[in-house]
Amino acid sequence: MGTTQGDSSLGIKKESVYGTAVTVDRFYELTSPDGFEAKPEYKTSAGHRPGVRAPRASSSTLVKKSASGSMELEASATGLGLLLEAVFGIKTITQVPTATSVWQQVHTPTDTDYLPSYTVQTGRPMLGGGAVQAVTYKGAQCESIKFSNKPGEHLMVSTEWLAKDWDTVTAYQATSYPATFLPFSFIHGAIIPGGTLTKPTTTALASSTGTALATVEDFEMMWANGLDSAGFNLGGGGARTRPSVVTKGELSGSMTVEYDSNTLRDAWLNNTSLALLLTFQRPEVLSAGVFPTLQLVVPLVKLEGEIPKDNGGEVVKQKISFAALDAEDGSKLVYVVYRSLDTAV
Repeated sequence: MGTTQGDSSLGIKKESVYGTAVTVDRFYELTSPDGFEAKPEYKTSAGHRPGVRAPRASSSTLVKKSASGSMELEASATGLGLLLEAVFGIKTITQVPTATSVWQQVHTPTDTDYLPSYTVQTGRPMLGGGAVQAVTYKGAQCESIKFSNKPGEHLMVSTEWLAKDWDTVTAYQATSYPATFLPFSFIHGAIIPGGTLTKPTTTALASSTGTALATVEDFEMMWANGLDSAGFNLGGGGARTRPSVVTKGELSGSMTVEYDSNTLRDAWLNNTSLALLLTFQRPEVLSAGVFPTLQLVVPLVKLEGEIPKDNGGEVVKQKISFAALDAEDGSKLVYVVYRSLDTAV
């Protein structure tokens, strides 16, 4: 089969051993270039000799190698669990008791090193319809994930990755995709700040006694693992000899809200602790009363806001930022709940 310039691909699979490549079998439809790139670093000798005014070609040596990349895609009711496990590290997968065909995943940040590692393979078509060329990245760990949404758009998920190594000799793996693709969109979402939060269990969704905001124009939320950049030790051939370790995690975000009350303004001014619950639910019935669902659950946030300003006769809006803090009651900093027909990530 021939190719066109639109036939780029990206596949991924969890590794058993850090940096040991496996055959990729999960493929994502990316909405922007993935940005995966090899990063070899070469160094030439700093020494000099009479009559030579530039570094000598024979002294150029590979001293370090690494790789990094990103993925941006639409959050779907199938296949998202693999990325959630990659960035958070801890998961449960349990059948929903009232719907034996539906499985609930709950993902939370790891408190133990290391995060899992993955093999990522990119496929690039050559000009003129030739065979797709593969580059295989090994030991890829997920540094961060960002969820973002606005009117008229699907819920977007962006992830950033650090990888140990790469090769250009592993054979290209033919792609395969789910038969159905059900993206979550802005019309499926609801945001509840405040109220009393009931955290999710392995089988029950989170809930809140608060009121869903009817004035949210857009939002984004990001979790970062703070992966360390060291580990380039002797014996690694220039690459990391160990996985990156997690350091202090950070969850932050923002939303643009039309000004219809002082609730968020005053929560900022008074340094009030609030829970935050975002729920996306598609209308397809998976089982009686059970639907494809994605929840972002944050037990405690502090707001950073602003005094609403004049907008020249247009609707006055507030830009509200938030950051998660440890609730000091045993809660996780964030829970991501994913209900689907997927029996595994």
